[in-house]
Amino acid sequence: MFRNKRKHGENTLPIAQAVTWVCDTAYDLWQILHPNKQDEERGGNYIKEGATGCVLRDEYGRPLGGQAKFYQRGMDALTMEAYACRDGMLFAVKAGVQYLSMESDCHELTKLWYDRLLQRPIISPILTEMYELSLRFASFDLHFANRSCNRVAHQLARYAMMNQMAGEWQSNFPSEVLGVLRDDCNHHNSV
Repeated sequence: MFRNKRKHGENTLPIAQAVTWVCDTAYDLWQILHPNKQDEERGGNYIKEGATGCVLRDEYGRPLGGQAKFYQRGMDALTMEAYACRDGMLFAVKAGVQYLSMESDCHELTKLWYDRLLQRPIISPILTEMYELSLRFASFDLHFANRSCNRVAHQLARYAMMNQMAGEWQSNFPSEVLGVLRDDCNHHNSV
């Protein structure tokens, strides 16, 4: 496809990016087809439990609700981060949000989001779903945020993982999350 586009004078990926994409894809496929012995003993390289968590805030940083979801098969950290963003977007749609500014502590995911048309990462189907969801908002952007600013979402994911469950909260967050919610760097007013 890239060769045909170049032949017809269309802009394509620079050769270095194309080679990087091929190497990344080959590595991912190798890992799927050849799990190491320790991973096989634990049930496979890409079949691990995981959980996502998100907190919805107003423009002043006050929490409006939260969500967490347990996944029996989580693949890898990047995939789980993409699921977390997708789940957060679905939660925001359900809540009737029109302007969504989403934060993720996964720099790789935010880079892939903005370069999704230039690359074909293994999470492309999730990025496509996120793009389709983004069209439901009057405004949407995805930003990188330091992990310390994302503690509530991580605590919700931990709660879902420990309890192997999914849940949504409007104001009655689980007690395991309340302390982190009060101290969160994005939260300026009392809970």
